[in-house]
Amino acid sequence: MREVAKNYIVHNGERFHERASPDAYQLALQLMSRFGRGRAIDLAAGSGYTSRRLAELGFAVTAYDIFTDQFVPRDIPTKKADLNQRIDEPDASVDAVLALEVIEHLENPRAFLRDIARVLREGGGLVLSTPNIVTFGSKLRFAFREELELFFNDVTRTRDSICAEASGHISPLLPWLLEIFVQDAGLTILETAYTKRWGLRTKHLGRSAMLAIEKQSVSASQVVERASVLPAIAAARSGG
Repeated sequence: MREVAKNYIVHNGERFHERASPDAYQLALQLMSRFGRGRAIDLAAGSGYTSRRLAELGFAVTAYDIFTDQFVPRDIPTKKADLNQRIDEPDASVDAVLALEVIEHLENPRAFLRDIARVLREGGGLVLSTPNIVTFGSKLRFAFREELELFFNDVTRTRDSICAEASGHISPLLPWLLEIFVQDAGLTILETAYTKRWGLRTKHLGRSAMLAIEKQSVSASQVVERASVLPAIAAARSGG
C-alpha cells in the first residue's frame, strides 16, 4: 500500500479521513435529509464520517466498504463488501442509500444502479455523486491530452490510494449516460446539483455532480393500467 497524504475531519471527538470535499459532504447530507428516516446504507463509507452524520440525522445506518479497518464509529454496523458484487441486502429492505464518490470506481455502474434499485423500498431515495467530467477544465484537458478531470493516466487515479483491493477512477460517466442508467434501473432523478468551485455552484465548474434519486411508488391505478396493456401487447406480437 502506498503512503498518501491525508486530510482529516474531527467531529464530536472522532477523527475521520476526508475522502471528499467539505462541500460534497454538506451537499450529500442536505440531499439525504429530504428522504424519510428509516434504514440507510452508506456505500463505500470510508472511515465513517457520513455514516456518523446520517445516524445523527435519524437514520439506522449500516456501512459498507471494502476496507473496513479504517471505519471509526464503533456503534454503527459495518460490512466488508466489494461493490462490484451484489449488495448484501434483501430486496426492498432499505429506505435510503448514500453512494458518495464510488460509482466511478466500479466495473459496471449500470449493474450497481440496478442493485441499488433492488434493495430500495418504493418511495426510498438515493444520493449518488461522481466526478463531473463536463467542466470547462475537463473539456480542455480532453482536447489537449485526451484525459478528463479526475480521470487521467497516473497511478494516483487508476489505483485506489487507500486499499489495494479497490480500483481507482475507471468509469467516467457523461451526464446523459448516467441519466439513462438511472432510468433503466427504474429510478427517477429528483435533482442534480454540483459542488462549489471558486464560490460558484455550476455544472461548468463543479468537480462533482450529485444526484438525488427516488424509487417512486407504483400506484394501484398504474398496476391496473399495466395489467390491461400487457395482454394487448402480447396479442399484437402474436398477430392476434
